[in-house]
Amino acid sequence: MFKKITQARHMKLRRQKDGIELGFSGNTAYIATIHQYGLRARVERHKEHKVQYAKRELLGLTEQD
Repeated sequence: MFKKITQARHMKLRRQKDGIELGFSGNTAYIATIHQYGLRARVERHKEHKVQYAKRELLGLTEQD
């Protein structure tokens, strides 16, 4: 699952004075957030039915990160 999520077209890079920030952009960011934290979301955009998604850690973040 999510094999193509690491492609450059799905990534967003921000440069700052003290470092860089790498993340996902657009709809990919929305989907990744839902699956990373196991949130509730609509299965289809214009439908009212919501589903509790299982938590699937896409990013290996620790408490210190």
